[in-house]
Amino acid sequence: MKKSLSRFLIVLALAAWSHSALAQDAAKPAAPAKVELNEHEKKFEASLKNAVFVGRWCLVKDGKMGDAKAETYTIHSAQKINDRQWIISARMQWGKKDITVPIPVNVLWAGDTPVITLDKLWIPGAGTYSARVMVFDNTYAGTWSGPNYGGLLNGVVTHPKKPR
Repeated sequence: MKKSLSRFLIVLALAAWSHSALAQDAAKPAAPAKVELNEHEKKFEASLKNAVFVGRWCLVKDGKMGDAKAETYTIHSAQKINDRQWIISARMQWGKKDITVPIPVNVLWAGDTPVITLDKLWIPGAGTYSARVMVFDNTYAGTWSGPNYGGLLNGVVTHPKKPR
């Protein structure tokens, strides 16, 4: 995978892939029922509809920040499925791959601010990852960690007229 792709999205894509690979033999579950949203959740859901995150990320290893690298990725939608869990439909691009995957995440709240959360998720062949990404006022910022390394990311949330 190319380093220019946000490490956070790589972690989420691998999580979705490992989840779907493990569930291949299970019966296909019904689509999640729509859960009632409060005012903040409605705003969060709307902010992620056809959103493009445009920003930078940098590797942090041994207490040192690496050079910032550009990142861009598309979120098609977000849907709350229970008290803390959401499914984020994200377009993932790396190499010659271009896929849209449903990514299960937890969303915790700091007052009126959503924090997309991944906690020590073990991904076969890749290791254990955690992430926190805050979305506020058309911006995002966060941190992620993996085996022996991690990083920071930040940028703006845009809404192009024509979805990607």
